[in-house]
Amino acid sequence: MALGKRTEKKGGFGYRPRTEDQMRSRATQQGGAWESPILDSIKLFRPKGDSEIRIMPPTWDNAEHFGIDVWLHRGIGADGNSYMCLSKASGGKDPCPACEERARAEKAEEDELAQALRPVRRVAVWLVDRANEKEGPKIWLMPWTVDREICAQAIDKKSGEIYQLDDPDNGYDVSFTVTREGDWNKYGAVQVARRSSPISDDADQAQEWLDYVAKHPIPSCFQPYDYEHVKKILDGGVQTAEDRERKASERAGERHRPRVESGSETPAGEARRS
Repeated sequence: MALGKRTEKKGGFGYRPRTEDQMRSRATQQGGAWESPILDSIKLFRPKGDSEIRIMPPTWDNAEHFGIDVWLHRGIGADGNSYMCLSKASGGKDPCPACEERARAEKAEEDELAQALRPVRRVAVWLVDRANEKEGPKIWLMPWTVDREICAQAIDKKSGEIYQLDDPDNGYDVSFTVTREGDWNKYGAVQVARRSSPISDDADQAQEWLDYVAKHPIPSCFQPYDYEHVKKILDGGVQTAEDRERKASERAGERHRPRVESGSETPAGEARRS
């Protein structure tokens, strides 16, 4: 990572300012053992309530869609991490420790564990959160069912016209609602704007966002965890649906506990990316 340009001064010392990438890397670092399938330097979109987004165009070779299908194993290890399915990512060429453990659980008729290890399909897209545009482009690992509904809404039912959602100059914003049910999000009221608009009214801002996603095509934004790493975390256990529901209830309880008075050095908790 390149450093900022040094400012030369007398006496041999020259101040070298931090670059944006350096500061962003530190600002988004994760604490503890929790790990994400996306690089820590990349911002993730976490929808809640009423959301309005603008999906950005794909910037990788031979893209047929604005998103990339990703298969994840959730609830891996004591911290409930998510990891890409190594088998599906390689088209079945590489082994996946989570798939191997699932096959063993199915053979042993451990149905709950086998269900918990089932890979889930997500669609990774770059977007701009209209409520937080100052934060710039983010990646959203949306459920494939939401991607399906967005695409269905982008086809005019009478004329068959396709609304090119990700066109940076004449695209369409997407809105939806999300409510939390246990440890899962429930999506509804998906709507595509019927009037086109630029990705930003500020041409310089729009170009900055487009340059950023061009520099960071989604395939380059996934964590390169290998078989040994995932297996090591997997050995720490798997969270079932019941475990996730219990943890969600515990987190809700934490939010309603009285705040610790000032003077305590114990942090209230670190925010996670979901």
